[in-house]
Amino acid sequence: MMTAVGSLEPEWMTIIEAQQQELEELRYVVSSASPSPVRSSPLRPSSARSNRSAFAMYPSPSPVVDVGLVDLKRYAKLCKEVEALNAKLTRKDVENRELQAKSSHASRQVGADRALLTQREREVQLLTVQLTREGTAKNEAVERAARAMLQSEAATMELTEARRTIDLLRTELRVRSEVARDVERRQSETKDSGSALQAQIKRLEDQLHAMKRDKSALEEKMDAMELSHRQSSELETKYTAAMASIQTLEVVLEKQTTQMEKQQQAIVELDRINHQLQTELMQEQQRTQHHVTRQVESNVSLQHLIEDQVAELHDARSRRKELEETVAMQSEELIALGGWRKSALRRMVLQETTIQELQDSCDRLTKQNYQTETSRRRIVSELARTRKQIPHLRAAVQAVDDEVKRLNKTMVSCREREGNMSRVMREYAKRNRVLQEAVTATQQQLRHVSDSLRRSERRKTEIATETSKLKRGLVVERCQREDLLQQCIALEKCLLACQRSAFDSADRAKSVEKENAVLQDAMVELCAYTKELMTSQESLQHDLKELEVRGETEPQVFG
Repeated sequence: MMTAVGSLEPEWMTIIEAQQQELEELRYVVSSASPSPVRSSPLRPSSARSNRSAFAMYPSPSPVVDVGLVDLKRYAKLCKEVEALNAKLTRKDVENRELQAKSSHASRQVGADRALLTQREREVQLLTVQLTREGTAKNEAVERAARAMLQSEAATMELTEARRTIDLLRTELRVRSEVARDVERRQSETKDSGSALQAQIKRLEDQLHAMKRDKSALEEKMDAMELSHRQSSELETKYTAAMASIQTLEVVLEKQTTQMEKQQQAIVELDRINHQLQTELMQEQQRTQHHVTRQVESNVSLQHLIEDQVAELHDARSRRKELEETVAMQSEELIALGGWRKSALRRMVLQETTIQELQDSCDRLTKQNYQTETSRRRIVSELARTRKQIPHLRAAVQAVDDEVKRLNKTMVSCREREGNMSRVMREYAKRNRVLQEAVTATQQQLRHVSDSLRRSERRKTEIATETSKLKRGLVVERCQREDLLQQCIALEKCLLACQRSAFDSADRAKSVEKENAVLQDAMVELCAYTKELMTSQESLQHDLKELEVRGETEPQVFG
């Protein structure tokens, strides 16, 4: 649009210059004709109308009446020029219409450019809103990452900071104690100075009382001197000297009173400063005490946590050692129990063999008893002979019965011991299973701990890589943000340039409209001027006809 408006300006200038040249030519052509005596023609425009027009500076054509100065060739040339002027005026009308169409098209283009500018402004606003949102989101992400990094760093640096704060608090306590000592020393000095000032005040008060007494005595003397009616000039001189001394004493008294007031004000100011220092010291002590208590509590809590963790580690290590010892002892016991079981099995095998032998012997004895019974039946007759052998046989039978009972008891005790051993073996097996499960659980816990340590190390490495990536991303985002800001600045500059061009085009359109209005006024005036020319042409034709008639009627006059 700027190019269209810029191309319109030289066209307008050329058109206006051409019109001015044509008007000058018309003026020259019209002025070349001599003035006629018939100037008060009714067809000529009035002076007010000519003054109102833009072309009032140019003289209007007047009908030629002077027959001696009229030239027919010049008149024909003038008519041709008038026709040419009419053709030029029609062409000017066409050109003005074209220029009006161009100006309307330019105004339409200005409106379209304004709509485009508003649309671009909206797009820029949307882009700025999006950029602000993206910037806020990126800032939030950066802040979150920074918070996470700060939290991780703070978690690692809490102990060092606590120790540093404890050292700082100790130094502050030392400094505050020194300040308190200085304040106490100053208080003691202020108290000493206050006591000295009070003593000085008392001394000055005594001097004032003495001066007042002297003054009263002098007044009494003055009264006595007045009562003596001022007998001599010496008394007058004494009186003047006494008055001068009284005045000097009053001046000294006033100075001392002002000094006392200043000293009292200084004492009050010192008391106030002392009170402020005491309050500040108390507040500072309270703050430091509160801070120290908080730091001590945090340190105590941290120490408790550390002690708990250390105790848990010691407990875990002691449990591990105990479990290892119990496993070793149980393995030894199992080995011993295996050997004892083998020996018990051997003993049981031996006892079974002995029992079998005893059973065999019992069978044999029963057979022998049966044989003896049979033999006893057979040898009933031989009882007399065998009575001597009966107690021996009874003793042998009793011994055999005792042996059988003893074997039965040993069998029962062996069975009981076997049951007890089986129960003990079951208990040992259960304990062994429990211990194996505990060992496996501890091994799994150790594996979990080692895995967690490895995962924590991997997590640390991942966090380090992520932090490095985040830092790189932050740097990239900052660069992108700077690029976007530069692009926004360039867009804003483009918008400002577009706005300026739009304003310039609007101003040019306004100037074009004004020039169109001026040209329209000029066209109206040219139309009026052409009408005047037409009327003057008609009057000239009428005069020519009259001249022709007069030439025909009076050929001697016109030749």
